[in-house]
Amino acid sequence: MPYCETPEELAEALADQLGVYGPIPDSDHPDGCGCRICFISGLADRIRSAVRSEYQSEIRRLKSIVMLQHRSVQALLKEKERLGQALSADWQALRIQHLEERIVVLEQTLAQKSGKSEEEIRREYDISPF
Repeated sequence: MPYCETPEELAEALADQLGVYGPIPDSDHPDGCGCRICFISGLADRIRSAVRSEYQSEIRRLKSIVMLQHRSVQALLKEKERLGQALSADWQALRIQHLEERIVVLEQTLAQKSGKSEEEIRREYDISPF
């Protein structure tokens, strides 16, 4: 089969291979006419329609893929934000715990150096127990 660039060229090549030749003597071309002109124009229209339909179907398919990917990205962004907030809260809790531990160590150090009890140190420096 020769190289075809248009639906008409494809229809011409098929008409040649199928042996569809010549017009009907009647110039009316009724429905279901089997002449070469009607065969080529009808087949070319069907090819265009099929290509258009396939193109639109592919566009719908690609749009649905894009929408799914968009939803996935949105869900991942929400999860990232949620994890960031949870991480921030965990980080703050760890910092507070570390500071509380440091205060206890400082209380103990002050108590040892001053000879006072930890309770006296808390009262003197207005430190509430954790």
